[in-house]
Amino acid sequence: MDVGESGQSVHTSHTMEKASSDFYLTFQLLDEDFIRRSSVCEVTNASTFERGVPKQNGVNDARMGCVDRIVLCQTCHRTSCEGHSGHILLPKAVLLVGHIKALVCALRCVCPTCCRPRFTFSSEEASKFPGLVNVSHAVNGLPEVGRERLKAISDAVRSKRTCPWTLATPDGRPACGAAVPAFSEVNKLFIERVYSEAQLSGMSTEERGMMEERAFCADDVHSILSNVSDDTLEEMGFQPAYSHPRDAATRALVVLPPAQRPTIRQSEGGKSRGEDDLTSLYQEVVRTKNDFVEACVEPEAIAAAFEAQHGHHPEAEGWWSARRAALRASQDAESVAFERMQLAVSCLVRATLKRVVKINGAVGNAMGRGASRRKLRDLYVRLHGKTGRLRGTLAAKRTDFSARSVVSPDASHNVWELGVPASRMKVLTFPERVTTLNRAQLAARVVRGASGNDGAVNVIQTGLRGDGSDDRTLFLGLMDVPTRAALSQSLQIGWVVERHLKLGDWVLFNRQPTLHKGSIQAFRIYPVPGLSFRLPVPCTKPFNADYDGDEMNMHVLQGYQAVAEAQELMAVPHMMVTPQSNSVNIALVQETLVGAYVMTRRDALVDRDAAMQLLAQIRYAPRGPASEYADVPAGADDGTFGCADWMGTSLPAHEKCPCVEAFLPAPAILKGTTWDAAGRATVHGPRWTGKQIVSWLLPRSLNLTRGRAQW
Repeated sequence: MDVGESGQSVHTSHTMEKASSDFYLTFQLLDEDFIRRSSVCEVTNASTFERGVPKQNGVNDARMGCVDRIVLCQTCHRTSCEGHSGHILLPKAVLLVGHIKALVCALRCVCPTCCRPRFTFSSEEASKFPGLVNVSHAVNGLPEVGRERLKAISDAVRSKRTCPWTLATPDGRPACGAAVPAFSEVNKLFIERVYSEAQLSGMSTEERGMMEERAFCADDVHSILSNVSDDTLEEMGFQPAYSHPRDAATRALVVLPPAQRPTIRQSEGGKSRGEDDLTSLYQEVVRTKNDFVEACVEPEAIAAAFEAQHGHHPEAEGWWSARRAALRASQDAESVAFERMQLAVSCLVRATLKRVVKINGAVGNAMGRGASRRKLRDLYVRLHGKTGRLRGTLAAKRTDFSARSVVSPDASHNVWELGVPASRMKVLTFPERVTTLNRAQLAARVVRGASGNDGAVNVIQTGLRGDGSDDRTLFLGLMDVPTRAALSQSLQIGWVVERHLKLGDWVLFNRQPTLHKGSIQAFRIYPVPGLSFRLPVPCTKPFNADYDGDEMNMHVLQGYQAVAEAQELMAVPHMMVTPQSNSVNIALVQETLVGAYVMTRRDALVDRDAAMQLLAQIRYAPRGPASEYADVPAGADDGTFGCADWMGTSLPAHEKCPCVEAFLPAPAILKGTTWDAAGRATVHGPRWTGKQIVSWLLPRSLNLTRGRAQW
């Protein structure tokens, strides 16, 4: 049993077929009989505790379960009880605030006198009864169940103010032809019934007086919808077999157990308690109910009290008017008490209604007992919004193989590389299947275990029965070193080792809100110290991210097929141009762009040490093909590179270059002299321009033509 939008519990039902294991979940309004049967007690007292013990028939009755472990639940006789629901039985039906608009539409679709539909889907029937509205075109293309269908039918018949059944039907139902009032929502909580002057003039004096004096209430709504056939309700878009619209006007309210609205003690061992907001709202419902019962006085009792005070003198002047005034005052007091009870019930769902709904000319909040200015945690607040029960708890926002942290900049790596905290790389895993090529590497990871660097967390033994139905998972964190060593020697081809993340693994990186394709991209990771992700500065634009505390999400891919798809579809090199406007999406920004401008100025000169520092930051082949991203080759033991043509030169492959400086272009200034303010001369060595350093990064196949100049 769960809590629905309108404050009532929502019954969940399922159908289990022998040939299928599908689980069907339906939400429905609970009828009064079901609420009574599923309840363990009726709440009639607004008190919570009496001498430290839950008050019997109070809002914290012990039969609904207890929060204190020293008190046993009087239903299941346990201290750790999940709770049992109770109920409040109202003396008069009230409308559930979440369904008033649907009830108004339903009342417009039927005749309130004979409870037959005012619409049809048959052209033949519409021609026989001119007042019937053919709604076939109005509902064309709409779903068979839902508010859209109900609203379309209601709008189609709204202008008709007379019952169309002016003749007796073949099934024996008599003719009606009664006047149909206009129904509308009033004061956000009530339904108003209004007859036009022409309709009232056609009624008898008795009928007219009854219509004018008697207000339309929830009992009338329940009575009308109860007499509407199920076929008519299904045509209107309801599902009466699961949820009948008459149950939106009810006399029984579900009271949630104290476990879902626990009482909090103000201090350890103290007697003072802090009640939950829902408990306070339930108390207000019980109080207004009791006030309404006291205000309900029979007309005969009022007349007897009036005669006891003023005597029985019908012939006296003004005696009848005074008697009618006394009856009217009693009815007004009863009406105000009922409106307060309706408001209290509605505040279980939306407590903010107290600040907007007016009762007897005053805002409802001014009439409450101990009205609070703060926002109460009603059922709507508990279910709605980002922190509500649905999105905050049930919407699966917490996923496995993911991490979330603050992002910070890193300009020393490629734009498709993401720095991940080393501590997180020991927690997140990748399932690596054992093959002849990686068996030795995975065995070493198994020996290092879950707590070591470059280790593994689990070993999944697959294929024990051959059909995959008896896979076993071995947790390396529970094994000692000798046991892990023995397991590493027995690794079999086909087993799966859930290893730690390593340098070069691919992940998905996302920043919420995910508004377009570029909000989630694939990166190759590398370990970094600290606890923040290292996001390249040029990649901030598609994420709309900055470094002032933004948090981003990382999702670890769990298979090589997913990795291949991410590399080809979501990797940063494939996100350089946005498909929306065909503009550059990943480029130099802010100080990086300014630095590139300053570096390529005419007077920007660097010496040998600065040139070497700049060239040491290059991590891909600078003079290779423009379409390839080749890593810097590993250095040999003698400190030289083993691949000469990585620099784009014509040296033979068997020769080795002594250092990167051998491939530098000729310096722009071989030797120069500078003078300071005092006139002292300083002779310095070679100087390279910033343009030469940038040109060294560009591939040889890149040509730029601007006007008559060509580079």
